[in-house]
Amino acid sequence: MPKTMSKLLIKQLKKACHGCKLKLVTKNTDIQTISVDGEEIAIMWRPHIDTFSDEIILNILVEDCKNAIKDLRQKST
Repeated sequence: MPKTMSKLLIKQLKKACHGCKLKLVTKNTDIQTISVDGEEIAIMWRPHIDTFSDEIILNILVEDCKNAIKDLRQKST
C-alpha cells in the first residue's frame, strides 16, 4: 500500500531535522502546517497534503518546510 503524502512529508522532514518532534497540524479544518517541538512553522497550506497527487509539489513543500524549520530553530536559540 503506498504511503500517503502526509507520511512522506513527515518522513522526509525527519531525515533533515534530527532530534525534533514533528507533527502535522490541521487548523480551521482546511489549513495545515507543521509543528516543531510544539511550535508552528511560519508557513501554512491548503488543501490538505493528502489531496496532492504530484510528488513535485511534495518536494517543493518539503524544501519550504525545511527552510521554515531552520528559521524557527534559529529564532529559538
